[in-house]
Amino acid sequence: MKRHLIVYTASLLTAIFASQAGFASGFEKSIPFGGQTSGVAGIGSSYMQGSQALYFNPAGLAGDKTGSDVSLNVSPTSPKWKAPIMSASTQESSTSKMLTPFGLMYGNTLNDKLGFGVGVYTSGCTYADYTDLKFTTGSTLLEAKTDLTIMEMAAGVGYKVMDGLKIGASWRVATVSGALNVVSPAGGGAGLEKDLKDLKDTNYTGFKLGAQYKAADKTDIGFTYRSEMNFHAKGTIGAHTSTGATALADTDVK
Repeated sequence: MKRHLIVYTASLLTAIFASQAGFASGFEKSIPFGGQTSGVAGIGSSYMQGSQALYFNPAGLAGDKTGSDVSLNVSPTSPKWKAPIMSASTQESSTSKMLTPFGLMYGNTLNDKLGFGVGVYTSGCTYADYTDLKFTTGSTLLEAKTDLTIMEMAAGVGYKVMDGLKIGASWRVATVSGALNVVSPAGGGAGLEKDLKDLKDTNYTGFKLGAQYKAADKTDIGFTYRSEMNFHAKGTIGAHTSTGATALADTDVK
């Protein structure tokens, strides 16, 4: 049996809250690849060259100097949250897990006009896991969890149109994977846990366009456009109540 799942309003409040907390955590690379951008609010699209231009602005793959470089960025973090998961008046503590968003990119400026780059990097990540949730004393413990990761592979080229002006484009392939445990009331004082597991989908249609213009010695202007990418993840869904009863046996879901 295959199910198509569209979830509305209260049934996903727990997961939505956890996702927003994850976005605020910096997993979205609040200090983007390349520590040198941390002092300028993470801005790199106007001047970044070499391998890391694949992430910031593919126009920069046409560097000012010929040659190649490799960049490796790792941002380990171990998040732990407190939030009113079961009620507005009670703070629940999440478990902790080591996460390692990373990026590995290669760039090569072939001559004074043309350069290219390839790489793989974490473009999105959120994690929050609340275990041992009780609806009533003696009930089966429930778990609310959001665990989502987006990995992206990209290949791009940069071209120097004339002195001071570069343009570039890259093709992006993104894979989303994760799991969601959603807790909601089931009536009669009981709770319901829906478990969405092994969610995964890949989108091959992403792209990025960019331009860099050096207006003066101390004035760099950059433009980037990153296309929207939609996902329809497939996995399995099951559900059980806080009384221990199986509400839904594992079945395919999209």
